[in-house]
Amino acid sequence: MTPAPPIILEKPVPHPKASVQYSFDGTKGNLRAFLEQTSLYVSTHQEEFPHETSKVLWVISLLEGHAFNWIKPYFEDYMNPDNYNSNGAINTRANISTHKIFTMKGLTKEIKVIFSNINEIFTAKTLLLTIKQKGSVREYTALFRQ
Repeated sequence: MTPAPPIILEKPVPHPKASVQYSFDGTKGNLRAFLEQTSLYVSTHQEEFPHETSKVLWVISLLEGHAFNWIKPYFEDYMNPDNYNSNGAINTRANISTHKIFTMKGLTKEIKVIFSNINEIFTAKTLLLTIKQKGSVREYTALFRQ
């Protein structure tokens, strides 16, 4: 009888290292980068977030200043013992606005409404008219693409 071929176990492939470099305090110019960083982290560390609410709570932990003051009433409603269950789901007694915000889609939508640049298109057009190439073509192209 021939021996079975050896089983070769491959090392698990580590996921890309991603981290959020800063918190968000409500400064309008920082919102886009903050949302992109949090989205990247969540998508590369899905095992750390057993349910949708855990993602939202993690993002809330990165808010400070004006941004945290905005989310605080929703957070307090969520943390109310009468509105929370051990599975991380929001009970039906929580405010309907809290239900909407405690999904990544809902949180992203609401945070954009409150903290995004209202005149984003106008601002972009103005910047396009005023940018000048001062460094390399690569730097100019990166600035243009923003």
